[in-house]
Amino acid sequence: MKTILLSIALVISIGASAQTLVIDSIPNPECVAGNLLEPGLAISSTGKIYYGGMNHSFYSSDMGATWDTSTYNWFGGMSVGSVEISPVNGNVYLGGNRFAMSDDGGVTYESQGNFTCLDIYAAANGNVFVILDGGLYLYTTPDLAGGRTRIIADNSSFQNISVGNHGEMFVVGKEKIYISLDAGQTWQLKKEITSGNNEYRHVIAGAGGDIFYGETNVNLHKTDTTFGPDVIVSCYTGANSIKTPSGLMFFPEKQDWWSFSFDNGATFVKYYGAGFAALVNGATVPRMSFQERNVDGLAVYNDKIYYAGANCVIIVLSAGTNVGIEENKTENSLALYPNPVSKNTPLSIKGIEPLDQLIIRDAIGREIARKKGVSQISVQDFKSGVYTLTVISEKRNETVKFIVE
Repeated sequence: MKTILLSIALVISIGASAQTLVIDSIPNPECVAGNLLEPGLAISSTGKIYYGGMNHSFYSSDMGATWDTSTYNWFGGMSVGSVEISPVNGNVYLGGNRFAMSDDGGVTYESQGNFTCLDIYAAANGNVFVILDGGLYLYTTPDLAGGRTRIIADNSSFQNISVGNHGEMFVVGKEKIYISLDAGQTWQLKKEITSGNNEYRHVIAGAGGDIFYGETNVNLHKTDTTFGPDVIVSCYTGANSIKTPSGLMFFPEKQDWWSFSFDNGATFVKYYGAGFAALVNGATVPRMSFQERNVDGLAVYNDKIYYAGANCVIIVLSAGTNVGIEENKTENSLALYPNPVSKNTPLSIKGIEPLDQLIIRDAIGREIARKKGVSQISVQDFKSGVYTLTVISEKRNETVKFIVE
């Protein structure tokens, strides 16, 4: 079975430039079909995927080409809504309608108690932070030996844990946001909703000292670690948020509301309704359940975002190369000529190696042709318009534009 089932490049205009968003998908375990809850998802530093749904959890050592089913030491299944991996010893933790741990790479899990576990964060120093029945607890070793300690006294219905750029930690409840500046040892209340029906959802760090937090019915706030005066930015609240090391930020919300930042929070683009439909261009994408809240269905691996939905779909989001219509040459001497090209003239490509993969897409990102190692392509059947050529090999991933007259 091939790992990649779908590949679509979507060209998003930001200012005077164009940014390419690439959507890929990977196979999912067939036995979680009919999942009704937001699934958990985590990926190890070696690319091993851990994935859980309504009644089972699964793992894949080949990026989704094949899957194995985990076994539990308790009777019955488990609704897995959160997955985390210890960077210290590789232990895997599951959260949902109970809290569980695996010390054998996800093959077997042992229950740690019948708690509602909404999120888990495993720190590099071995600490494990867990939200159990709405409270924040700390285990001081990755094997969970020695038990847990509740570290924030009030019952704030916590649901999300995140980490900033400089080690600061955030825990988000429906009405409160706390911050820790000492690796989770002490916590300060920074934001509180005292009336109304709004709820906080998540916190994510942007460039420099920028901090963004989502609040329902308000959209996204921009502030800093003091949580002083803030501004509202043009981005949906987001049911959760995640970003890559290179600064691609993603905020999924509801069934068809997506927001992105390609520049670490400097600018945002958002899509819903007809705009969302045009963005995904027919691709099958993750859907949220009736709860419309993704607790931990997001992961980052190799500077790409993995997003799992309640409809048994996992997609991979990545930022392509910024390209301009005038560009037809790169530093690696990839060049197209003639450009523009007429339909009765082959498009010649300079700089192609025998193992290069060539992908041609139209202006809205649909794949038109795929070739390998060729230096000429016929455009006789192409409609007039703007196209992109992407050349992929082990040594490069380049995209250039050309026009068919």
